Amino acid sequence: MSDDEESGSSLPPNDVNLIRQLLDDFRSAKKSERKHIIRKGVTAIMASKDIDRLQPLAQAKIIAQVKEQVKTWFHNHGRSRKPKDLVKYVRRWNVRQVVGALHQKEVEQLCRDHSQAVPGEKAYLKSYQNVLKRYAESLPGDQQTKYQNMANEWSNRHPPQDVQQKMAELHAAKYAKQFSRVMWQQCGMRLIVLEAHHDTKGELCIASHDFNHELGGEAFADVRPEWQTESIMDEWANYAQSTMGTDVQDEDGGPLPNTKRKKKLLEFDRDDNDVPILEDPSKMIARVMEPVVRQFLSIHYNIFSNGKKTAVDWTALSENQDDMVDPKYLPADFKFRDPSKMKKAHYQALLEH
Repeated sequence: MSDDEESGSSLPPNDVNLIRQLLDDFRSAKKSERKHIIRKGVTAIMASKDIDRLQPLAQAKIIAQVKEQVKTWFHNHGRSRKPKDLVKYVRRWNVRQVVGALHQKEVEQLCRDHSQAVPGEKAYLKSYQNVLKRYAESLPGDQQTKYQNMANEWSNRHPPQDVQQKMAELHAAKYAKQFSRVMWQQCGMRLIVLEAHHDTKGELCIASHDFNHELGGEAFADVRPEWQTESIMDEWANYAQSTMGTDVQDEDGGPLPNTKRKKKLLEFDRDDNDVPILEDPSKMIARVMEPVVRQFLSIHYNIFSNGKKTAVDWTALSENQDDMVDPKYLPADFKFRDPSKMKKAHYQALLEH
């Protein structure tokens, strides 16, 4: 059973998405530790449900039902096994693959007749390789030799453009997902894939692929919604700092050396009381607003920390906002968060208030 099959579990897909990231932990955990992971999964699902208005007995019934569903799902999907690749990259073309690409319509019709099914159905997929094999072997010897030479050419250089276009439509997203998963699992590397290709109609397609939300992280666009209109490298740097900015430890438990170049802090003009003076926010471009907000608040945070240079605890500031900041200095309904997770509208509202 693959991870994408939910047989044996009545959990809806949205609930499965909330606990799928715990599956690897469940598989590697000892038996005594698995109960904790199941409880963690139940907690994640219940946090997404609105049951506060229900009577306590009804709430308890729902929690018990979810717990049983989560337990069943983990036991159905938690058997330790080597995960299958999402797709097999074509390393070397062979005669059969060339025939399948060049005689797609003929092979498809034969497969329809043989399986009495349409492309995508299980019976069709099950019979496809056998039908393709028989069709390729039925070709005259000189034609098979021709296709073998083409297979070598496609492997050593590249297939023709129309074949590349079909490959892009069929496999590009799966290739990108497989690459993203391997880079995360083996290298701890977050990435998005920006690509451009011609589709089978010859039209230029420009796209991005982001699977971070399926790999235990947050989607780039969710954290940095302005990325398509701002400097991509600045937006990517902010995303990386937001999602991967914590200290990484080596095998001995010590922090790894930080090879990142230290950014020069923004400097502000000061008034007679040494309080920083903001420039006109209407003249600021979007990518400047975040560092301005971060540094401006950091300066005030340090002033009220008796001059000690300390990092702003954004979580504490968010949870205790009314105790730490007079509401009159903030826009209506404003909620503090780490500046890297604010949107342009938040920066503008705060700076212009």
